[in-house]
Amino acid sequence: MTAIVTAARGLNIFVGLEHCFFMSLETIFWRTKARSVFRTRSADLNATAGMAAQQGIYNLFLAVGAILSAAIVDHRGLVVYPMFMLWAACFGATSILPKIFLFQGMPALVTVAVALLAFPTKGEALNLTILGVVGAAVLAVGGAYWKKVDEEAKGAAEPMVNN
Repeated sequence: MTAIVTAARGLNIFVGLEHCFFMSLETIFWRTKARSVFRTRSADLNATAGMAAQQGIYNLFLAVGAILSAAIVDHRGLVVYPMFMLWAACFGATSILPKIFLFQGMPALVTVAVALLAFPTKGEALNLTILGVVGAAVLAVGGAYWKKVDEEAKGAAEPMVNN
């Protein structure tokens, strides 16, 4: 096994564990420690707990996929699961908070890049790179659009004040 494959495996384990941490915040610690991380208002904790737990389970699935791909040295898995994480970060950074890309997207991006370097066939690596860039762009634009629509909906929902 080459050093680059070993690095890709290690990075997959890292981003997998990182997503286990996200899952724990969104499920176990939603009403306590996660409140300050996600800047959730006290009044919203109970109303959003179910959605947060659902999101946490998705993060767990990504984590398991990345870690299993590292364990069995599946070259496609070493790229695909961190790519999904990267795409989620692109959406989150443009729709919610830009620093999501720093904490979730950058580790995934580095992992994808290293895993692509380890890919046995360069043609397939190029195809996955193109897929990754297109997917990231689509989700970043989609996130920005979602944020615009969400802000408009919130503005329309605010009661009008009579002068």
